[in-house]
Amino acid sequence: MNSTISNVKIDSIIYFIIHKQDVKPLVILFNDHIKKKYSKKRYLLIKFLIEAYSINNFYENTPIYTFIEHFVNTYPNLLIKIYMWN
Repeated sequence: MNSTISNVKIDSIIYFIIHKQDVKPLVILFNDHIKKKYSKKRYLLIKFLIEAYSINNFYENTPIYTFIEHFVNTYPNLLIKIYMWN
C-alpha cells in the first residue's frame, strides 16, 4: 500500500512537470501510461494532485522535484521513447 502511494506521488509530480512544460506527445503518452498502470480511483487521485500542485506546489523546492524536473528537461525525447513502447 505505501509503495503504491509513493508511486502515485512520484507519478503525479512527473505528470505535473510534463504538463507544465506542455510537450503534447509526452503529456499524451504519460497520461496513457498512468491510465494503464493505476486503477481508476488512483488515476483520478493523480489528476486531483496535479490540480492541487497548480494551486500550491509544496514539492517544488524538494530534491525529488528538482531531480525529476532536470531529467524531464534534459531527456524529453528519451521519455517519449520509453512511454511510446511501454
